[in-house]
Amino acid sequence: MKTKTKIFLALFILFAALSIVIGIATAGSESSDFAFLSGFSKQVGVVKIDGVIYESRSLVKKINGFRDDDNTAALLLRIDSPGGGVAPSQEIYQAVKNCAAKKPTIVSMGSVAASGGYYIASGATRIFANGGTLTGSIGVIMEFPRYNKLLEKIGVSIEVLTAGNLKDAGSPFRELDKNERQYFDDILKDTHKQFIKDVSDGRNMEYEIVKSLAEGQVFTGNQALLNGLIDTLGTLEDAKNYVLQTCGLPKNTAFVEKSKKERYDFMDDFFLKTPIKNLFPVFRKSGIYYVCELLI
Repeated sequence: MKTKTKIFLALFILFAALSIVIGIATAGSESSDFAFLSGFSKQVGVVKIDGVIYESRSLVKKINGFRDDDNTAALLLRIDSPGGGVAPSQEIYQAVKNCAAKKPTIVSMGSVAASGGYYIASGATRIFANGGTLTGSIGVIMEFPRYNKLLEKIGVSIEVLTAGNLKDAGSPFRELDKNERQYFDDILKDTHKQFIKDVSDGRNMEYEIVKSLAEGQVFTGNQALLNGLIDTLGTLEDAKNYVLQTCGLPKNTAFVEKSKKERYDFMDDFFLKTPIKNLFPVFRKSGIYYVCELLI
């Protein structure tokens, strides 16, 4: 009896330990009822990009996590964004492009994937959009608040001292002069060229063709397809089915939003839930953006 008891106890401890390990391995994943088998079957990673893009850190971490996860067969990006900051859009685009070089990386566009949202999508393996999706808007915008006339009315003047003629270019306390307008125009043109070149590279399109579509105009999904900016008209479900068929995965394959390599990060959660526009609303529009103002 003692021997049987010891064997039973050893098996119980082994089973409990295995359950704990499996629980840790699959924690945070949105998967099928057979999630405990995830170590023996492939999954599809899902990354959602919603709203105005103010930061890239958390999204790049998610994309890289799925890229480096051998258990992830492909990545599905769901984009519903009018764009956002230049640098964040570029960093996410590069992460998408790097992922696409390693495994199928598919984009499904929601209501809008314009400007920086389209920039990011262009680095993917294949782009799906609905016929009524608004996309494109390959352009750059820069805005400055102006307080000088208001200050004049209330009798307030601001004196600014600088070392360097362009150090206070764009100051809200006065109008732009000719040199400043040329200065900012050069910045906008260079940033615009970067956008066009990256779309050209990502979509494998000739630079001049992309340039002809890059006056900042918005296209419907139907128009984008005709112009080569997307690959397929289809819904999110169509994109999912395409991923399964392309990768030869079974229908019960799990689509998960957190990779095993990803760990909870307070700052990531903070920035995702608290956009900078909510922290600093007065200064939200200062700067240069890949964003479609019409769609914010």
